[in-house]
Amino acid sequence: MVYTVSPSDAIDARVNDEIRKAETILRSLDASNVFDSPYLISAVYYHDGFLTSFPEEKADADPARRILAHLTRILTPEKKRDIINVIRDVASEFGPQPERSRGIVRPVDEGELGRRRRRRPPHKTAVDLFVAEGTPVLSASHGVVVLAESLWNPTDPFSTTSQKGGNTVIIFDALTYRFYRYAHLDSAAVVPGSFVVAGQTIGAVGHSGLNASRPKHGRHLHFEINEYDGRAVRTFQYAEIRRALDLGR
Repeated sequence: MVYTVSPSDAIDARVNDEIRKAETILRSLDASNVFDSPYLISAVYYHDGFLTSFPEEKADADPARRILAHLTRILTPEKKRDIINVIRDVASEFGPQPERSRGIVRPVDEGELGRRRRRRPPHKTAVDLFVAEGTPVLSASHGVVVLAESLWNPTDPFSTTSQKGGNTVIIFDALTYRFYRYAHLDSAAVVPGSFVVAGQTIGAVGHSGLNASRPKHGRHLHFEINEYDGRAVRTFQYAEIRRALDLGR
């Protein structure tokens, strides 16, 4: 599904305002402002090369992706590293992290329907976990909440950083350098800059986002893992995410 809008001066102005806000943060980056632009955080999260061919100047294109396309192009490896280091500093302010166990916590427990749907995975770089709407979503790992969105509105292209993903939480584990993304939430139960432990409730399964709000579209949690290697961000493939979830049993 390609998301487009009716071109307007107001949309162009908002796109430019969000870009300027993120660029201002980059010029004076510290713990006090690192989470002030959800678009900047999302640009850090996505893998290198994401949206590099997106038509940033096309007036009817998805405004959020226009913003992200611009930011991903200016985020050099050095700037991305600086942001990651600031997030790690934020994590250190919460003191020593709890002892880790093997694997990760399952965000939700799939029922029989979810197990059947595994045979037809719709994504290469994510896992859809089919469970009842309202099911609590648990943090897969300890970490800092870097993005938490609860105001998705299908008529407002700026309500979240992803019209397709809807209400979304992203958590960064400073020990493993992994990001965990949870999409299609009913709402987030956490806020950016807070610290969560593995197994803590961070929201509930909903049907926000264009991909999950369609009629007869199964209610589910969209779950991703991305990993920063010191220079770039790599996206986990479907099979890798499944293995990580299986270890969390």
